[in-house]
Amino acid sequence: MTDPFSIVIICKDAAATIGRTLQSIEGMSGDVVVYDNGSTDETIKLVQQFKAQLYTGAWLGFGPTRQKAVSFAKNSWILFVDADEELTPALRDEIMQLRPANKNQVFAILLHHHIGINELNRGEWQHDYRIRLYNKNTAHWNNRSIHEKLLLQPNTQVQKLKNKMLHYPALSIIAFEKKMDNYALLTAKQFQLEGRKAGWIKKNISPAFSFVLNYFLRLGFLDGATGYAAASILRRYTAKKYQLLQQLNDGLRQ
Repeated sequence: MTDPFSIVIICKDAAATIGRTLQSIEGMSGDVVVYDNGSTDETIKLVQQFKAQLYTGAWLGFGPTRQKAVSFAKNSWILFVDADEELTPALRDEIMQLRPANKNQVFAILLHHHIGINELNRGEWQHDYRIRLYNKNTAHWNNRSIHEKLLLQPNTQVQKLKNKMLHYPALSIIAFEKKMDNYALLTAKQFQLEGRKAGWIKKNISPAFSFVLNYFLRLGFLDGATGYAAASILRRYTAKKYQLLQQLNDGLRQ
């Protein structure tokens, strides 16, 4: 980046991954913001080993927490990196050489997902571009507690970067399943706030369609046993979020 930029990370109990995250961005920016929301493991000790500004605070949901963390950044340009992600050397170089045309330009990065040491090249995340580099004066995170998005100006130019970011959302299949169960509850609560309903098709057809889409149509079977497990867990997640939504909506009517 020819313009000064800040790197922002939110985290909680990320000791297993955040060290590699911070190593991968070391030296890129003079302003690295880490916002921790209640870690009870070694996360904070690991962060203190790097040149980063550490802030602590409450968890506000994904969108509001990201926006809160950005408020501590000194620069207008923001590179957002999650605590379970790593920049490859090629991506580092690409970012450092960027020359934004204007503040309405944003940059999307392709995430390369892993469960444990196993790669996922197909299925749900085969084309998973996410906007991670932007100017905070023209874009900000919405208030969704999960599946948050950046709100962009109508004339925003989105440029996809060539190199990938490594993503390690779970260290095992069991951990991934547990994580997605938690996401199912968060999603159900968000859907309830938005007034959504859990219709028959959503509860009975959507889970099976999720598996067929990710395992067969998106070629998840090419990822072997890990691909099958990922597609199965996503089917479970889809079923569970609508079951929980139904329970939450039924509770309101009682």
